[in-house]
Amino acid sequence: RPPAAAAAAEEEENAEDDETAALPKNESQPLQYDGPPPWRDRALWCFLIAYIFLFCSISGMMLMLPWLLAHPDYGLVDNSSADQTLKNIAQGTSLIMVPYGLMNLVCSTVGFLVLSSIVGDMNCLRFGSFVATIALAIYGYVTNAFWQLCLLHGITGLGVGILVPAVGPTVQRYNSLAHPKRMAQASAFPMFGLQIGMVVGPLLFSAICGEEQERSRMDMALLVGGIFFFCGYICFELGFIAIAVHPVTKMSKLTPEQVQRKLETHAIDEDKFIDEMCSLVRLMLTKGNPEYRNVKLWSGNAQRFIRRCLSDSIPKLANYEEVSQDEYLQSIGDWLSKSGTDQELQFFTQRFPHIHIANRNNALHGALIGSGMLDQQGPLTARENSGLRHRTRTRSDSGSTEQPQGSRNVSGNVTL
Repeated sequence: RPPAAAAAAEEEENAEDDETAALPKNESQPLQYDGPPPWRDRALWCFLIAYIFLFCSISGMMLMLPWLLAHPDYGLVDNSSADQTLKNIAQGTSLIMVPYGLMNLVCSTVGFLVLSSIVGDMNCLRFGSFVATIALAIYGYVTNAFWQLCLLHGITGLGVGILVPAVGPTVQRYNSLAHPKRMAQASAFPMFGLQIGMVVGPLLFSAICGEEQERSRMDMALLVGGIFFFCGYICFELGFIAIAVHPVTKMSKLTPEQVQRKLETHAIDEDKFIDEMCSLVRLMLTKGNPEYRNVKLWSGNAQRFIRRCLSDSIPKLANYEEVSQDEYLQSIGDWLSKSGTDQELQFFTQRFPHIHIANRNNALHGALIGSGMLDQQGPLTARENSGLRHRTRTRSDSGSTEQPQGSRNVSGNVTL
C-alpha cells in the first residue's frame, strides 16, 4: 500500500478498536453509567448536610448530658463532697446510655426488619426521625428525675435505631449504580458532614448553654438539638427524592440489554423526553415562537384536524406484555414503513432482518388507488413511480386544477 493509504487504514482500525473497547464484551456485562463526579451529585450533597445537622445534635447531646445531670433535680449532687458528685455524674452518664444502646440494637436489627417489611424503608425513616426529634426537643422540659432521663434516652435510641438502617443500604446501592468507578469517593463524601457536625456541635451548644450552664439555657439548647435533628431528616428526604428522579434509578428497572441500548444511543430520560415533546407542540402552535407553523386555531375544523393528525401520527402498538416479541416488532415495522425515513428503515431492517417491512412503493400505490388517481394494478416499479411523480409535478407547474374526485391537492395545501 502507499504510505498515506496504509496510515489511513491503520487509523481506521485503531478507531474501531477504541469503539469496541468502550462497549461491553458481552450482553451480560452492560455499559456502566458514567455521570458527574460525586462532588457534583445533588443527592450526596443532601446527605452531607443531613449528617452535619444530625451529628451536631448528637455531639451536643453528648456534651450536655453530664451538665444536665449536675443539676440537683436528678439527685446525683452530693453537697458534702464534690468528688462524690463527679463520681455520681460519671456513673449516671454511663447508666443512662444503657437503655439507649439496648433500644438502638434491638430496633436496628429485629425492629427495622419487621417494620420495613410492613411499611417500607422510607416510612421507617420518617417514623424514626419523628420519634428522635420529639424526644430530643422535650429532653429538658419534661424531665426532673433520673429515671425519666433514662426513659427518654431509650426512646431516642429507638428512633435512631429505626432511622440509620433505612439510610445506609439505600445510599450504598445508589453509589454502586451512579458512581460505579468512584464508589470510595461517593461513600466518603457524605462522611465529611459527620466530621463537620462532630466539630461544630460541641462549640455551638456550649455557646448556647453559656458559662453558667443555666437550666433554662440548657433546655433551649436541647430544643435546638431537636430542631437540628428534624432539619437532618428534611435533608434525607430531599436526598431520597434526588435518588428517585436520577436516571440511574430508572435504568435499574430496565433489563441489562435495555440499559446497554439506552446508553449506546444516548437516550435521555423518558419523562424529560415527554416534557420536551409537549413543549415542542406548544411552540409549534404558539404565535411568536421560532417553531410556529402559522396555523390559525380559531377554527374548530383546524383544531379537530390537528388533534386527529397528532393522534394518528403515533399508532397504538401491540401490548408488549401480551404478545410475542416478533409481533411487537412487526407493529413497529409497519409504523416505520409508513412514517420512517430511509435511514430509520435501514437501521431497523439491519437489526431485525427477520421482520417483514412493507414496500414503500406498494404503500404509495395502494394510497393512489384509494384516491382514484390509478386503476387497480400490480405494485409500482421504480420507473413507474418516478414517472408518476414527474407527471404530478408537471400538472402542478402548469397550474391545472383538475383533480380526480376525492383526491388531495397535489401541492399539499389543505383548506379547512
